[in-house]
Amino acid sequence: MEQRVVYLECEFSDELDDFRDYFDVYVVIGATKDDLYTGAFYHKSYKRIYLGKTGVQDIDFDISKRKYIASKALLSLVQNYQPG
Repeated sequence: MEQRVVYLECEFSDELDDFRDYFDVYVVIGATKDDLYTGAFYHKSYKRIYLGKTGVQDIDFDISKRKYIASKALLSLVQNYQPG
């Protein structure tokens, strides 16, 4: 499977006075894993394509919440994406 950079966004809800209980999931076109580690990801403009959403509870984060995640729901969204 081709490697893809996926962006998870969980916005703060003023109505709830808390973060939403789901992430919007995007594939980031043209970004590489190296971009994330060098900081280039935050300084370039990439096209993002919305894939859907997944519940926060459906994602298992490592203890630092920065190194890796595991999620069948997220994997399903990414695998169903067809570039076109």
